[in-house]
Amino acid sequence: MTGIVNIFKFIFAFILGMLLLPLPSVAQTDTSYYDISAFIKMDSIVVSATRGGFDAEDFIQMVQEDSSFYTAFRNLRFNKYTSTNDIRFFDKKGTKAASYYSDTQQKMDGNCRTMTYQNKQVTGDYYKNNKDYRYYTSKLYDRLFFTYGKKCETDNRKKLQPKTKQYQGEIPVGKLLEKAGIVTYQNQSIQLKLRSAPDTSSQDNILEELPFGTVVHLICEPDQPSGWYFLETASGKVGYSFQPHFWTNLPEANPILYKVKSGDNLSNIVKTQLAPYPFDQRTLIQIIAKMNQSIQIEDTKKGWKKATVNANDLIYLPSLPYATAMKTRSIKSKKANNSGKHIQELKKLIFSPGQRVDVPFIGGRTGIFEEEMVPYYNYLIESKTFKQDIECYVFKVEAKPPFLDPKNGKTIIKSLETYFDKSTFQVIARNYTLSFYGLFDFDVTMNIELEKIGDQYIPSYIKYDGFFKIPTQKREQAVFESSFQY
Repeated sequence: MTGIVNIFKFIFAFILGMLLLPLPSVAQTDTSYYDISAFIKMDSIVVSATRGGFDAEDFIQMVQEDSSFYTAFRNLRFNKYTSTNDIRFFDKKGTKAASYYSDTQQKMDGNCRTMTYQNKQVTGDYYKNNKDYRYYTSKLYDRLFFTYGKKCETDNRKKLQPKTKQYQGEIPVGKLLEKAGIVTYQNQSIQLKLRSAPDTSSQDNILEELPFGTVVHLICEPDQPSGWYFLETASGKVGYSFQPHFWTNLPEANPILYKVKSGDNLSNIVKTQLAPYPFDQRTLIQIIAKMNQSIQIEDTKKGWKKATVNANDLIYLPSLPYATAMKTRSIKSKKANNSGKHIQELKKLIFSPGQRVDVPFIGGRTGIFEEEMVPYYNYLIESKTFKQDIECYVFKVEAKPPFLDPKNGKTIIKSLETYFDKSTFQVIARNYTLSFYGLFDFDVTMNIELEKIGDQYIPSYIKYDGFFKIPTQKREQAVFESSFQY
């Protein structure tokens, strides 16, 4: 029974979000989803937008792969703010049994944070006689949002977060992309050109040369003429360049692109190209393999030594910030126990909704974008105004009526609604309901809102409303609300 209780604690930790823990890297995220575009309904405004370049299929992929929601919560650790904490617990009859309220203020000194607590009010049996928390919800809330003493950590957000939509000028009619690309064209005497017009017959329209390995921001793929990208460079210049000479879906924000030479092996590449990096060969080769699907490492102690590359192949090498982050995550992963492994899986539901999770009793029923789960859901893209002033595209997934009943075991995610700001495609709100009845029961709804402060997004409001019940323990029903001011 102890094992079952521990498993449920992992699941409840997911329900509250585990919002401030690091995610696996983008390169490790499974994006091989079933194509659900044929099952999506769109309102009239979205249908009109498709005629102006909005691509529903690309939008769905962005929903599945978006990591900006996680970044926003990570930003809490590096900003000063005040917040209110209102937690209430109820008995079976719905009568309030205990409550906690406080105002907190987080202060920053460089990358170190401290927190003070004011206006604390406690009622009922919130604490045990020894002043420990009586409720598991309280323990997790404390872990997620409270800081004791001085906490310091490295800030690598700007170096690792994906680039969001930035260009606000006139865009040619075509397929909207808004993602990073990297130049793959390599010639000893000629470099790829950025041009003011999609025309190679003139030298007068050349704006800039784009060397091999240059990372750019791909804005769109114009309808006419075909075969070009409309893009923006790091220097801020905007123009056209020939489409076949770019790769997209980069494994990190600033990868190094390398062309394998005759006689090269991964050990030599690490020695010559990544010599300044303070990591051993095994670590770097493992990171390179995670960035490149073409490089396979045997699951043996010395498998990394046998990994091979072919002459003239193009492969990604890590930037130093990315390698450092991957190494740090690897160390933390090795120290983690089985609960940590379950939590890593459960976090996918918060930050990458729709992925299958490898957790007992849950499994594939969370994979709302997978082929076997599609018959249970309705999918919708619609246009809405958020808080009366932000125009948004809203992606909504809802279980069909026969599968909304919490006691129907076919689905766990009953509804998921994500708001994307039309001007930036940044996630600004997410609402979801999850329920499961079986060996343990839970039924939870969460609402989370973000706001833009300066050049970053940060949580402004969080609400949790639900209950859980496991064998041998009392039903725990709670509502908590948190508001943040910056």
